[in-house]
Amino acid sequence: MVVDTYLRAEPQSRVACETLTTTNKVVLAG
Repeated sequence: MVVDTYLRAEPQSRVACETLTTTNKVVLAG
């Protein structure tokens, strides 16, 4: 969803997005 939003606004954009997970927690970082 994050990448789709950027690509809609600027098709040549680049996005760095990481997913950090542990028990009962998910964090999106980038």
